[in-house]
Amino acid sequence: MATADAHFSIGKTHRVCEDYARAGLLPDGRAFAIVSDGCSSSPDTDFGSRLMTIAAQERMMLSGDFFEPSGVVWQALSAARGMRLPHTCLDATLMTLFQKANGDVRAFLVGDGALAARRRTGEIEIWRMLFLPGESGLVAPGYLTYTLEKERLDRYIDQGYNSWAMYRTLDGVHQDTETGDVSYRIGEDGTLSPQGFWRVVDFPAQEYDFVMVCSDGVESFQKKVAPGTFEPVPFLEVMSHMTAMKSLKGPFVTKRMKRFLERAVPRLEWQHYDDVAAAGITLTEPVEQS
Repeated sequence: MATADAHFSIGKTHRVCEDYARAGLLPDGRAFAIVSDGCSSSPDTDFGSRLMTIAAQERMMLSGDFFEPSGVVWQALSAARGMRLPHTCLDATLMTLFQKANGDVRAFLVGDGALAARRRTGEIEIWRMLFLPGESGLVAPGYLTYTLEKERLDRYIDQGYNSWAMYRTLDGVHQDTETGDVSYRIGEDGTLSPQGFWRVVDFPAQEYDFVMVCSDGVESFQKKVAPGTFEPVPFLEVMSHMTAMKSLKGPFVTKRMKRFLERAVPRLEWQHYDDVAAAGITLTEPVEQS
């Protein structure tokens, strides 16, 4: 049987953790793992990241293999309204993994962050999801909340924040780059249909033994190079620690992150400024039928 686990940790500069991670088994026994990272400049996104995560889990329960993220924000919006929270509290990324009926795992990536998987042959495959700077030079991920208001989405696109790139490496060697844009189309009935808001990656159980999603906090690590002076730690160096699983039994993500954050990070004189979250699923290799 597949297992799932999740862990999150507050960043050095944050007063409240806006990352949330959740993992487990759905009622039908399929595994799921979800990470959501709330936007620091929007209000109450510590609540929003949790609402988005729980809404995604509930829709996985109802949708089976046909889950996709478009309806998650509407379900989370209903909960936010019930709590009298602004809809912008849901400005959050959404990185989801769920096990399909055949045992394979599918990933949906909304916003920025990272995806990692280990092949059964031992190689580590990593996807780095980034949004490119807009007119102001700042970066703004494509949140599903933009689909709630056409005017807000139009402003986001007009200011040039909507272009993204996804880089894939295998054992640290660049393999390919996928690029695209967040956009939308209006149907004949006037309904806004999101385009390019999520990327999909499939993991056959015959080829992979674990898959993990991470928030963009993995990009925030810095190392001490002199008293009071720090410089960024390369992304792949951080991910090499995050994916160094000694065992896939039990709370395998929690154990790995605690060893990394509580032991390796102080020893290396590193620190992470942003919240960090990770959630993963182990894949049970299919048994060939004779």
